[in-house]
This record gives sequence, C-alpha cells and structure tokens, in this order.
Amino acid sequence: METLIFEVDGKEYVAVRGYGGANPIWGGPMTDVAKDVPRGGTLYAFALSQD
Repeated sequence: METLIFEVDGKEYVAVRGYGGANPIWGGPMTDVAKDVPRGGTLYAFALSQD
C-alpha cells in the first residue's frame, strides 16, 4: 500500500492505493482478497478539511 499527499487549486488531498503488485500472482495471503480487484489495483482519494 502506498500513501500520496498532493494539492490541487489550494486544496489538499490524501490518496491511498493498494492491492497491486505481484503478491496475488505468487499465491500470497492476499490472493483471495485481491482476486476480484481490477488489474492495476484500487485508488481512494480524500480531501482534507480546511478547519
């Protein structure tokens, strides 16, 4: 899993990606969990509050 922090037009975001890589191909413990995730994995992005 990798965490990214970035800014667009002055607003900050955090993005997390995961379930990529070769672990499911090798038959590791994530095989069953990641079997239905599209190739390339998943990306979640959240805007940070300005408060």
